[in-house]
Amino acid sequence: MESSAGDTVGSRAGTSAGQSPESSRAGSGFDTALGKLLVERGVVDQATLDSCMRDLVERAAQQQPTTLRDLLIERRLASTDQVDG
Repeated sequence: MESSAGDTVGSRAGTSAGQSPESSRAGSGFDTALGKLLVERGVVDQATLDSCMRDLVERAAQQQPTTLRDLLIERRLASTDQVDG
């Protein structure tokens, strides 16, 4: 885990005071990496990925965070096998 000035050991990067760790996950590095992989594999196209990433940010702002994996499954854009495999 990378640490910058002011971070305490064990804190999640990008989590500010009063913000839950889950809400800081919207558009996280993992979501970005998963998205790139799914575009490369042809599971989703770039426009679909971009739309999902915007939705992740909106949901986090509404205190309803989710992950790219769960959003793709919820929208039936990908199966669990496709995102977990």
